[in-house]
Amino acid sequence: MARVVFDGVTKVYPGPVIAVDDLALEVADAEFLILVGPSGCGKSTALRMVAGLERISEGTITIGDRVVNDVPPKDRDIAMVFQNYALYPHMTVERNLGFGLRRRRTPRDDVRQRVDEVSRMLGLDELLRRRPGQLSGGQRQRVAMGRALVREPEVFLLDEPLSNLDAKLRVEMRSELKRLHDRIGVTTIYVTHDQVEAITLGDRIAVLSEGVLQQVGPPQDVYDHPANVFVAGFIGSPPMNLLKGRATGGRITVGDVELADPQVSEGEVLVGIRPEGLRPVGEDHAGPVFDVCVDVVEPLGDEVLVHGSIEGPVADVRIRAEDEALLADGERDRARVTLRLLPEERPKPGSRLRVAI
Repeated sequence: MARVVFDGVTKVYPGPVIAVDDLALEVADAEFLILVGPSGCGKSTALRMVAGLERISEGTITIGDRVVNDVPPKDRDIAMVFQNYALYPHMTVERNLGFGLRRRRTPRDDVRQRVDEVSRMLGLDELLRRRPGQLSGGQRQRVAMGRALVREPEVFLLDEPLSNLDAKLRVEMRSELKRLHDRIGVTTIYVTHDQVEAITLGDRIAVLSEGVLQQVGPPQDVYDHPANVFVAGFIGSPPMNLLKGRATGGRITVGDVELADPQVSEGEVLVGIRPEGLRPVGEDHAGPVFDVCVDVVEPLGDEVLVHGSIEGPVADVRIRAEDEALLADGERDRARVTLRLLPEERPKPGSRLRVAI
């Protein structure tokens, strides 16, 4: 096993386009780290630089005690699982699993032993004689992971491996991946844009935006204490409600609601409220409340998502390259909000809902 260290890593494509900008990040030995962010944020580029599939423009990447900037991919002792599985269609599952070992001229008995071990671990015993075209999506994904695991690499790289699976299978494969990592303890870097995968799978998550690392930490810490506006608005599904307010004399005014905060600096502020932070209350509730005009109701079985609007200026949030939040004046005089409610709390579209913060 080995740790992975990004030290001031930058990747510049012709244009110039900066895909990854001065990335400084350490992945501990046997850690499961998630790289998460929107499309085009540089997460897959960072992973491919670890694999040796992209050259580094500046900085160094270290695997274990060795700088690997100029080391060919085959000599890095890493294994990678791609989004499209990348299985050989003319080979059986057994031959796909053992391909990398045979290329390394591993003795035949060792190949058979390691293929048998990994196939039992992943539940592929009965599929060894089939070809990829005879497998389901989940089975092909397990074969792709098995082909990487059979080599017993120092670092395991996964590039959005579950994105081609249906919702039910993704949940099953997430739990399988977690159990697998707990069992084998290989240093793992996992790339995804899916926040649910990021929060449920990783020991830590690293949030990227426009090639810049925004925040690193345990998933719950990042959710509870976002470092900036981008992380606050990106982590969480549905996303955090971001409302425009003004602070005066230790109080924040958001629309027609006042919130006490004696430590806030005076001036324009941004107020973030998670969807689960708004609850329906009666007309006589004494605390700060909003009147929400209900637009759309989405029943999801175990919960209900309510999309509506409140009186107040719209926060049109933009993130500059230096990561400053800009609050532009919105065109609407009503700000949109989302609430997460219990199944029995299901208002009707067009109704008015009184909610407390």
